[in-house]
Amino acid sequence: MHDLFHAYILLGPLEETQKEAIKIAKTANCLEKNDGFCDYCKNCVKIEKGVFADLVEVKPEGSSVKIESIRDIIFDSYLSPVEGKKKVYVIYEADKMTLEAQNSILKTLEEPPSQSIFILLSENIKNIIPTVISRCRVIERAKPFKKYTFDKDFVDKLFKVIMEGSLPHEKLDFFNQITNLDDKEAVLEFLSTLYRDVLVAKTNSKVKIVNEEYQDVIKNIANRLCIEEVLKIMDKINKTVEYIKSRGNENIGLFNLLLALWR
Repeated sequence: MHDLFHAYILLGPLEETQKEAIKIAKTANCLEKNDGFCDYCKNCVKIEKGVFADLVEVKPEGSSVKIESIRDIIFDSYLSPVEGKKKVYVIYEADKMTLEAQNSILKTLEEPPSQSIFILLSENIKNIIPTVISRCRVIERAKPFKKYTFDKDFVDKLFKVIMEGSLPHEKLDFFNQITNLDDKEAVLEFLSTLYRDVLVAKTNSKVKIVNEEYQDVIKNIANRLCIEEVLKIMDKINKTVEYIKSRGNENIGLFNLLLALWR
């Protein structure tokens, strides 16, 4: 944590991301430790109590975080800290920033003031524009991911049709193989963690890779896709899961998803 970055996206339940934001703020401003934080110095105590002058929170007004709120903190971020070492700006529900607000903060993230740290809290990264994501360090505080194990031949075929492209009859044979699986949702969950790992690779995040045994594949996919394409695929996977859970046809859902991946 002592290796501080100028901007973070903290993903996960609000209670967990709030705690992480407080840790970052303490680490940036602790008076006793250069590595981590002490929790008892004046700055740490004030941050914990929510009365630290250089910890600024931005929350949605109505249904969105508006550009005026973002402009205010951008202006403030270039001023010297009042009582700490760093100014820390926490944007709640960052995925609710308007497009104008995101474009406004993007310019600051590209050339950040040295005395400021921006922390974006979100449970839904898909509504944050890729250029903002690429300027931030992504930290995930969601529930642990379940690991799925499949037959090596199955995984090899899956990667082949996704990455290399296959003849129509090969794709159809593979789709038939999937439809015969007992747990089709496990395939979706595996794909979800796989492309989540691709996003981690694309953003140079220090979050742990779930599918460590497939790091070469993850890097290969990351090199071929831009962040926006990765987010679209993740969204498609999530929508397929929702479709199936709402008693939709599993085979149709999987077929449409695989078509999207094959393109």
